[in-house]
This record gives sequence, C-alpha cells and structure tokens, in this order.
Amino acid sequence: MVYASLAYEGALLEQLAHTPAGDLPSTQMASRIVIPDDCAVPAVGEAEHPDWRNGARSQRIGAEWVASGGSVALRVPSFVAQPWGWNVILNPLHPDFARLSVAEVVDVVWDARFK
Repeated sequence: MVYASLAYEGALLEQLAHTPAGDLPSTQMASRIVIPDDCAVPAVGEAEHPDWRNGARSQRIGAEWVASGGSVALRVPSFVAQPWGWNVILNPLHPDFARLSVAEVVDVVWDARFK
C-alpha cells in the first residue's frame, strides 16, 4: 500500500512524526497524485469507526479494505493532524491504480529549524 496525504503539509507532518529528531532526509521529493473523478474514494469516519484511533483497530480497518478490493483509494483520518487532517491509502493491486497519475513532483526543502 502507498500511504499519502491529502495536503502537502499533512505529508510533512507525517514525516516529522515518523522520523527521529535531526534525522530528516537531506534530499526528498513530494508528488501530487491525481485520482480520476470516477474512482470511488470511501472515507473511514468516526461515526462508523469510533475506535479508529486504536492502532490495532485501524490496521484491521485497512486490511479489511484491501481484502474487499472495493476501491483504489481509502481516505483515513490522520493520527497526527487531527481534527481536520486526512491521509489517503492507495492500493497498487487494484485495477484502477494504473489510472492514477503524477501531476507534479517537487523537491522538499525542510526549514532549518527542523534539522
């Protein structure tokens, strides 16, 4: 699976949350991925999954989504960017994955205060 974010700054926050202090990559690229409008992108919401913050439960939700094969992407709440942050899980095994495209690639330039 490919773990992405709906917003560039969300992706940066996820990187900061998962990288030891002072260990950010010296070179890094970010891509803007386009999902065609006719591809369904269901969302994991708090109403149907009030326990999504439980790590084991969120992994089961993701595994069930992959097993269902129902969509190429799943919108999930961000653990680190609540209450408004969203991430997207992409399934490269789904037939629609070939329809996704990279619209733009940029260098990530980290502010020196994070290094």
